[in-house]
Amino acid sequence: MARRIPTTPLQRSGHRFQVHRQEQAFIRRDVRGLPSPFAQQTAAISAAMVLAVIIAAIMLIASILKPRPDRGMDAIIITQSSGRYVMFDGALHPVTNLASARLIVGSPDKAATVRDSTVVDIPRGPLMGIPSAPDSMDAHTDDPAKWTVCDQRSTRANLSLLASKKVDTTLIAGRDMLDPDAHVLDDRQAVLVRSLTAPDTLWIVFNGHRAEIGRQDFATHSALGLTQSKIDDAIFLNGATVDAIDVLPALTIPFIDNRGRQSAVIPTNVIGDVLTTGDSEGGRVHFVVADGGVQRITPLVAALLVNTGSRQQVQSNPEVINAYPQVQVIDVNRYPKNVPDILTPVTLCYSWERGRDDAMARTQIITGDSLPLKQDKLPFLQDLLIPDPGVVQADKIAMDPGLGWYVRVTGSAVTSANTEQLMYIDDTGTRYFISPDAGGQYEPVIGALGLNTQLPMVIPWSIAKLYVQGSTLSIDAARTFHAYIPPNKFGVPAPARPGSVPQPPR
Repeated sequence: MARRIPTTPLQRSGHRFQVHRQEQAFIRRDVRGLPSPFAQQTAAISAAMVLAVIIAAIMLIASILKPRPDRGMDAIIITQSSGRYVMFDGALHPVTNLASARLIVGSPDKAATVRDSTVVDIPRGPLMGIPSAPDSMDAHTDDPAKWTVCDQRSTRANLSLLASKKVDTTLIAGRDMLDPDAHVLDDRQAVLVRSLTAPDTLWIVFNGHRAEIGRQDFATHSALGLTQSKIDDAIFLNGATVDAIDVLPALTIPFIDNRGRQSAVIPTNVIGDVLTTGDSEGGRVHFVVADGGVQRITPLVAALLVNTGSRQQVQSNPEVINAYPQVQVIDVNRYPKNVPDILTPVTLCYSWERGRDDAMARTQIITGDSLPLKQDKLPFLQDLLIPDPGVVQADKIAMDPGLGWYVRVTGSAVTSANTEQLMYIDDTGTRYFISPDAGGQYEPVIGALGLNTQLPMVIPWSIAKLYVQGSTLSIDAARTFHAYIPPNKFGVPAPARPGSVPQPPR
């Protein structure tokens, strides 16, 4: 077998040269080995690309180390000395807050930090913006949203003394703030309440609703088991809290058409009679006789009818009643299911929950000796300032810091389909109405504020109005020049030492 001799580098180089000459002979018909005319073009293009990359890198580094605003473009900047400006119409204007700056430039830009030396030669303009608009417009994405209003009364004072306010109202925003073990009023419990602003009206609160009870309606009092002592012990709530609770028609004697006349279907009874029989579990079931048949009713409705003259008849065989046609002449949902136990809690809360696509809100009443907050959420409870003593608002709020709420106002009824004003509630408990632009369009405004990435939550006006009233967010209001911002006559001095915020007398 012949010995294999490896090729040398010189042989390999010569082979490549010979192949290259053969290629030139076929392609260019030239065997002289002259350099390709495309080599210079390729080298020039490569050099230009490298130079462009180097220049772009230098410009990027310069923009980071020494940024400079463009006079021909609206921009938001913060100087290293913490001055906040907006570039508008070729001039640099001090701006009150970030929300105003974004409304001025028309986009949710972030502020660029620049050196003070880079803006010394740019013309200045007067102060612009909405004086009390927020800086952060970040919003919760909870769906459904849950809104809770609580009244906490003092047990150390006689609440019948209406000359002084003894009830604090607290707003709780979000489901994750609430203690899951808090006591929710069940269908066998109720609370008698009166309003501090209208103490002569007696309300019964049950199943997430309220209904008025006539002070002289003794038949209703008897059916509910209300003694004069229980009525006198009715707890006081602030008027705004009472108004926030979903209202039902007054709790009165059920109306039945032609009551007292003979029934066409049950000739042995008159319309309005109460038939009572047993069920399979050994309980008692009540029916009311109507002209066209019978309707099953709750024990409370049966007691209301009997207390106002209806005859009660016991039927031992339930099949007899079941054979009659079933009709509906009384709305039993507006009454408690049972004769309720009357509670007198220190704290009463009304919760309203509804998703963006829900047709109806879900409500509940929470009671207890303290606010229904999780233990780790107690540090987020804060006092609210009162910007105007003539405005009705809450005393405190509990809300996770760092995020606000982008909401649309609806009616207070659980079935309300109203779509009203857009609003932003910040994490200090201040609400800001959002106003459309000059053409009546909301999109440019919410786009500038950075809120167009989600749909608004839903909040009833009866609760929304209890947050602190802030400025209206609009493009026109932001694009306003100010010589100075006048002082707030309702301002409160900060405490000299850490502690609770002092409140002016209400």
